[in-house]
Amino acid sequence: MGSRRDKIREFMLQEEEEEDDELFLVLVPALYSSLYEEKRPVHTSSLPGARLNCIGAIDGTRIPITIVEENAPPYRNRKGTLSQNMMVACDIDLNFIFISCGWEGSTSDAGVLRSAISKGFQVPAGKFYLVDGGYGNTPSFLAPYLEVRYHLGEFRRRRGNHVCYADYKELFNHRHALLRNYIERAIGVLKKRFPILKVGNHYPIESQIRIHAACIVFHNIIRGKNGDEAWLDHQPPLIPPSTYVDVPDGDDAHHQHQVELTTGNDLRDQIALQMWNDYNN
Repeated sequence: MGSRRDKIREFMLQEEEEEDDELFLVLVPALYSSLYEEKRPVHTSSLPGARLNCIGAIDGTRIPITIVEENAPPYRNRKGTLSQNMMVACDIDLNFIFISCGWEGSTSDAGVLRSAISKGFQVPAGKFYLVDGGYGNTPSFLAPYLEVRYHLGEFRRRRGNHVCYADYKELFNHRHALLRNYIERAIGVLKKRFPILKVGNHYPIESQIRIHAACIVFHNIIRGKNGDEAWLDHQPPLIPPSTYVDVPDGDDAHHQHQVELTTGNDLRDQIALQMWNDYNN
């Protein structure tokens, strides 16, 4: 087995895949385990329902890019800026365990996930990732209930600092949002640690995608060394914030794929009703 340095070099020099109208697609599974062998303590959550076979969360994040004007239209997102859409999966220890990058900024999050699945991304039987409402609800990718309050700011604490829920769907959505907050935090830390992910640069487009993926590799290695993250809040910006590119936070309603499979709905109802029963007893 090669050294860690050789593995990183091999990753950085790998060839992109070209398929049909896709410019390139880089799939990097299990970055943490393949590049750094030390084990970190497993995070455990005190939230009821957190141990119900949930292995992490998935989200898409837009990363600014630059590209020649003639190739720019597919990369133009709904805010009018140029970006790629990078899908990331992370565990609740804030380690990224899978990425799919190189997708045009106009591509939906669900579209990137479907392609990743077709190219080998798998979820162990009986396990699932948490996803937002822009993805279809399936047994492997559990989404919140639609048209039910979800975002943490929507839940107001009442009656002695307790949250009141109208029914089992609101309870499920609140706890789903609390757990999914891990991936939002992980993406936030990643971009704070590597502000190059907030701006475009003038490297060739293939190099830009590799830089974005490499940031995730180094993020995992830093976390494996128990790198402190609190100091990030007290460092002067290495890149002027005025140059940060405005990109969408996620898919809007027009990009949501709300195909909900019966088996996914049954699993979600089963978990939500068990939570509701425990909550009321």
